[in-house]
Amino acid sequence: MKSAMYFWEKRYLFKKVAEERKEREKDKFSSSKPWFIPEPSRHTSTSQLMISNILFFVLPPICMCLFRQYATCFNSGIYLIWTLLVVVGIGSVYFHATLSFLGQMLDELAILWVLMCALAMWFPRRYLPRVFRNDRCENLRVYKLGLFSGLWWMLALFCWISDKAFCEIWSSFNFPYLHCVWHILICLAAYLGCVCFAYFDAASEIPEQGPVIKFWPSERWAFIGVPYVTLLCAHKKAPVKVT
Repeated sequence: MKSAMYFWEKRYLFKKVAEERKEREKDKFSSSKPWFIPEPSRHTSTSQLMISNILFFVLPPICMCLFRQYATCFNSGIYLIWTLLVVVGIGSVYFHATLSFLGQMLDELAILWVLMCALAMWFPRRYLPRVFRNDRCENLRVYKLGLFSGLWWMLALFCWISDKAFCEIWSSFNFPYLHCVWHILICLAAYLGCVCFAYFDAASEIPEQGPVIKFWPSERWAFIGVPYVTLLCAHKKAPVKVT
């Protein structure tokens, strides 16, 4: 009798331990575990954080149209960059909508995919463009575009760090929106950086086709419109870059 009771007691304990372990594994991928939830999510509404990712969905389709000539005549891999920027937006929206561990991984991995794809596409033949090999960039438009990209990167980083370290202070001023500003600025910085590197790559590989940076919808909108790379002499035959 005692042995039977001991058997059922042990079985109950093992079952309880198994259920607790299953619950811990379930909690690992649920929003009930606060260790990975960013500070701004406590004070900024989910809808605001999601809406601030709108540029990740608006810019890439426009860029796919503007870079059509560039992709056809030189490097079709640029389409992958714009597609991955959309994936970054999707990952960010999913993360802020669910605050789940899976969403955080999608958000962060998508950013790494963009970086690795850009490195693989723009640095294979020549390890660095000429602009980084002690040569001064003589194209003033490209130089200013690079400065704007760096400026947005620094402001975005400042917003992210400030929001992370001083979230309670910003909330006391009723401005818990720095993480939203981070989304907007980092998208602009990433896009301008991609345009600059696309130009550097074309200028290094096919200078005879006259790559230039223009602005959409009009050249009168310089540094206000959407910049893109086009080839002035695209009719000249040149090897298409395979990435």
